[in-house]
Amino acid sequence: MSAPILYFQGAPSAPENEFGDIATRDFAARLDKSPTLIRESFEYMMDMKQRPDTWSQIDSIFNTCTAVSSEQDVEYLYEHLSNGYLYMAMTDYPYPANFLEPMPAWPVS
Repeated sequence: MSAPILYFQGAPSAPENEFGDIATRDFAARLDKSPTLIRESFEYMMDMKQRPDTWSQIDSIFNTCTAVSSEQDVEYLYEHLSNGYLYMAMTDYPYPANFLEPMPAWPVS
């Protein structure tokens, strides 16, 4: 997988969700259950976003540097994790790479 050059929202050249679908297939090819587990974890996180009494659990699970104290904090964590998965898929090479972030060889594995 490489850069999503043609995958922009509303672009006539490619389906809108194709980039995410390609990243999902990359994870599925390595670890059959990982796309399902990742999707479920994001669904749980978005459910917890609505419940302030669970934010301390998010702090504990992800060992956050600062306490989660708002729905926006949960949203930022969601986006940060989502970007991490996408970076791993985009740099899933058989050798280390560091042009986006330092990544080991085969980071999806």
